[in-house]
Amino acid sequence: MTLTERRGLILKAVVEEYVRNGQPVGSRAIVRRYGLDISPATVRNELARLSEEGFVVQPHTSAGRAPSDRGYRFYVDNLMSPYDLGAAEEIAVRRYLNACSSGIRDAVRGTARLLADVTSYVAVVLAPELGAGRVEGVHLLPVAEARALLIVVLEGGFVQHKLIELPGSIEPEDLEYLSRQLDAAFRGCAVDDLPRAVAALWRSSMARYGAVLELAANALLESLHPGDQDQERIYLGGTTNILRLPEFQDVERLREVLGLLEEEALLMDILTARTSGAAVQVTIGRENPSQAMRECSLVTATYRVPGGGTGLLGLLGPTRMDYRRVTAVLDAVRMSLDGLLGD
Repeated sequence: MTLTERRGLILKAVVEEYVRNGQPVGSRAIVRRYGLDISPATVRNELARLSEEGFVVQPHTSAGRAPSDRGYRFYVDNLMSPYDLGAAEEIAVRRYLNACSSGIRDAVRGTARLLADVTSYVAVVLAPELGAGRVEGVHLLPVAEARALLIVVLEGGFVQHKLIELPGSIEPEDLEYLSRQLDAAFRGCAVDDLPRAVAALWRSSMARYGAVLELAANALLESLHPGDQDQERIYLGGTTNILRLPEFQDVERLREVLGLLEEEALLMDILTARTSGAAVQVTIGRENPSQAMRECSLVTATYRVPGGGTGLLGLLGPTRMDYRRVTAVLDAVRMSLDGLLGD
């Protein structure tokens, strides 16, 4: 459905004023703050039409208007103007992410904290699935007489490690040789191709290492299995931010949202369903699939890592969300994260 230019300007004013102060917006406030060259009576008539068409609601008989889910949707799709973060905020984003230099997991964890701090909403960040990349290096290091540390480096900064209990004493030079052979065998392999590479090792002269080779190969496969239940993929930031939002002062509503954030399987389904869509997606109120999110909005942006892996940055808040600023922040962080992980 389309709106006349005047009605669109009034709806835009209602949304932005309501987002700013959380109070129903009256006709006089719209004329005064937004400088519309029309009378309050005309604005009231247009608000009545917007109410009839489902774009705004009137919480109380004597109150002004507040946006409905439909009003927010029309605003996001048709009326929202770009938000300029400013050079200082963009520099702060890049500086924060550049400090996360210990691989992709560290960067994703730091990104959740960054998004929560910058926006005061709840950040929900999905790390890419580990099985998407290729092996960049394998190292087997002695740590004790009968122990070795297996370290695997993947594209995009993934670092997995596993401690191996060796079946007996092994000479350092043999362990070093085994490390070089494992690196040569697995470097450049896609994670899904590793079982075939392991099988090839058993058909080579490396088979003489027997139990040690078996332990190292099994440890490598276990640490990189894409479906590993221990693989942390969802990172939350600023969960306590929700306690400061007036929309969640109702205990039952708060309990529902906090319960959702504890349901990792449900969150995973919600987030992974969005990785194949548009770069930035906004779902508002009852557009969300979960009953617990019917009073919330979720804004997400995809990011990519070398090797084709896709992750997701998300911000969860009330439907009275500052969509302009949130989409600008997510876009800036997404581009910075793409650049950081692509280096």
